[in-house]
Amino acid sequence: MVMSDKRAPIVWVPKAAGHSFAAASHFGRIQVVFTEEDPVFSLDKIVQRIREVVLPRWGDGDRLLLSGPAVMNAITLAEIAKARGTVPLLLFAAQTSTYVERVYDGQA
Repeated sequence: MVMSDKRAPIVWVPKAAGHSFAAASHFGRIQVVFTEEDPVFSLDKIVQRIREVVLPRWGDGDRLLLSGPAVMNAITLAEIAKARGTVPLLLFAAQTSTYVERVYDGQA
């Protein structure tokens, strides 16, 4: 049996905010970064968590699903983009109740 080093993709969710992400689970395993107890407005703690939890584990095929407080989404996106250059995103399309893929590349 040949073992593969490739792991299943992860869908990183900054904060669940009470939402169901079942429709995004076919893109990968859902991993929530911040819990309800984590500080929403502590910049140092937000950046520290991203650098300790997300960046070392970010792999090919991973995506960032924007959810929760805007400040956490913005900081999470900025930290990943600074480290990786581009960030694959999942955005919720309310009209179809599905997630659409986009790529953030730092360009307007």
